[in-house]
Formats: sequence, structure tokens, C-alpha cells
Amino acid sequence: MTCTLLGVATALHSDPSSLLAQAASGGGGLMAMSNLLLPVFLIGIFYFILIRPQQKRQRELEDWRKQIKPRDEIITSGGLWARVSAAPENSRYITIELQDKVRVKVLREHIISKAPPADSSTPAAEEAK
Repeated sequence: MTCTLLGVATALHSDPSSLLAQAASGGGGLMAMSNLLLPVFLIGIFYFILIRPQQKRQRELEDWRKQIKPRDEIITSGGLWARVSAAPENSRYITIELQDKVRVKVLREHIISKAPPADSSTPAAEEAK
């Protein structure tokens, strides 16, 4: 700020009309506008790169959870790999089967994905042989 005041004092001493010409040019208004546009631009970038795709994934997951049907293999948020034995349409709970005759009720919100197809390289598939 002192440099600016020193510059104004020097300009007044040498030529007062040059100071009036600088003030009339209005260059400061454009700088203030660009200072406001930068945060708006950054928020827009964050929205389109981070927030919007995450909302889309969440919406797709919710739609998939509503379409779960019996005999689907799923993975819960606790890491359980199970088969759906009962999935009432308007219920928040579904019944999963962990083993033969071992059934557990879980919230639909705790299902995170479909189970990947079992291949012969997994230990569980080798034990079943």
C-alpha cells in the first residue's frame, strides 16, 4: 500500500493529469470481475468432474438395489458374499443365504455390488471340487 501511495504522490508532483487519465481508464473493474470469475469457474469444474459423476453412480446403484431378485449373488458392505433368497419389492430388507439353511436379513443399503463370476482360480472353487 505504501508503494501505491508513493506512486500517487510522485505522479501528483510530476503531472496531475496523468493520474486522472489512469483513474478514468477503469482497468481496476476488469480485474475485480476476473477475481470473482475464478472461484465460480473452479466450483463449476469441481461440480462437473467430481460431484455430478458421483451422483450419477449413486443413482444407478439405488436403481440396481431396487431390482435385486432372488438367486442374485451379491456382496455386502461387511464383505459377505451371499445369494439372495428373498427380496420383497417394497421392503428395505432382503434375505440372503450365506450357506445352505443359513439365512440373514440385511438392509438393501448394505449391498454394495454384484458378486463377480466365480472362476476356477479362487480357493473357494477348488474346495468345492
